[in-house]
Amino acid sequence: MTLSDILPELRRWLENINLSAQVLTDTDDALRVFFETESAVAELIAGDGAYAPYRFVSFAVLDMQEELNAAPVFCYYDNEHSTMDDILCGLKQGLRYLEKA
Repeated sequence: MTLSDILPELRRWLENINLSAQVLTDTDDALRVFFETESAVAELIAGDGAYAPYRFVSFAVLDMQEELNAAPVFCYYDNEHSTMDDILCGLKQGLRYLEKA
């Protein structure tokens, strides 16, 4: 699986979720999306993770209920063994944290 396989799937996933998302970057080789609820924020990054703890996809959710003590409540990083189903499952799990934080 390559980044060019993953990006169209992530764009399709974004179209089908019921949560407001701000697309910060959407190019042929990168996607960066910011999510915000009343009590949490999240960031989806898809790109070349050569210098990051993920292969292509990262999704992190921060609980912002105490602004000075924002705490990560969920992180997903894909790896070289991740399938598209694994990635989508990780994103869905992260959305659950985002919605209930």
